[in-house]
Amino acid sequence: MEARILIRRLFFFVFATVFTLVGFMPGWNTTGIARAQDTAPTISGTYVHIGTVNEALNGTFVAGVGTCEADGLGNATCDPFFFSQAGGGGTGSVSIAFTTNPDGTGTFQSTSTLPDGSTVTTTSQFVITVVDENNVAVRIFAVQNEPAGESGTGILTSTFELSPL
Repeated sequence: MEARILIRRLFFFVFATVFTLVGFMPGWNTTGIARAQDTAPTISGTYVHIGTVNEALNGTFVAGVGTCEADGLGNATCDPFFFSQAGGGGTGSVSIAFTTNPDGTGTFQSTSTLPDGSTVTTTSQFVITVVDENNVAVRIFAVQNEPAGESGTGILTSTFELSPL
């Protein structure tokens, strides 16, 4: 049983990573590979954030979507943030504190305030897959460190895309 769960998680991670790295926009560095630089890319501006949890054991699917304002100093706030799950959903918020390495990888800790008022704090690893000509992150892919979801067997992946608006 554990081997099947591990295989499913690995498949989902590989699929989500490949899907995220495929994008192309003129003027963006789209190699999809973290690159060593003198300075870390800046995460600044308005990002569209989509997070999904797929639970291997009970087959539930949870999604969240919202816009996040990143201050360029290691903080972002997503408010309002809409959570959708089996049996309902609602509006909450997400606060994020992150560190970025010169190679475009990093770690962030997020605190989600759920529609019922409860909070969940998690840690995720991320890679910046696209930067613009000013070294500002355009696309970020993240995977949560801890198991996610109701059964504790899910994997949370998040994509952040810099809004052109």
